[in-house]
Amino acid sequence: MLAKTGILELDDCLNGGLPFSKLILFVVDPLASTDDIFCSIVHEGLKAKQPVIHITTNITPTALREKMLSFGIDAKSFEAKKLLFVVDAITPEAGLGEFVTEKYPAKASDPNDIHRMLREAWIDAGRPQNFRLILNSLSSLFIFGQKTHVVNFIKHISAGVNTYNELALFIYYGKLTDEIVSSIQEYFHGIIYITEEELRRRKINIVKLPGVEVKDRIVKVGPAKA
Repeated sequence: MLAKTGILELDDCLNGGLPFSKLILFVVDPLASTDDIFCSIVHEGLKAKQPVIHITTNITPTALREKMLSFGIDAKSFEAKKLLFVVDAITPEAGLGEFVTEKYPAKASDPNDIHRMLREAWIDAGRPQNFRLILNSLSSLFIFGQKTHVVNFIKHISAGVNTYNELALFIYYGKLTDEIVSSIQEYFHGIIYITEEELRRRKINIVKLPGVEVKDRIVKVGPAKA
């Protein structure tokens, strides 16, 4: 079973979409605009009635909902239908505990805390199979938390994706250091790089993904439209 991304050029390259039961790392050039890609992946899951759990570590849930709305996704409506679940891993980390109003608060510096909230959201969703998990972003976890704890979190998610038949997407902004690559690459089933080119076009380079021939798998995607 494949999960459509909703980005035509990318789905064509992927022979229909991203595979479930996989943990995939997106490595993103900070200059590249990718909101439309990740919002599209979320929206395709919601339209297919596949629950989406979105862990946010770099923007507040309010900002996330506003961003989704700019791409035509009424987040609050899908949350009410128990299809979208937002784990807030930024507000508690910023020392703004008194302002935490989300149902699933966690600290980005504590991956175990994030995992507890992830499990609560999964239970509230009805313990689904074929759901989408998005962590935005993995780079924030490395900034806030201890490397060994982050790696253990990645290892745990990687081991569970097959059991729960989930599609887990972790987003990393910036250049991966050799140290980070050596510590995490074995746990990811796929790695996709997104970089910015001239005229605000994006290049998507699939360097590793089961079932996809990686040779010459470079996709040109136009600028984001909100």
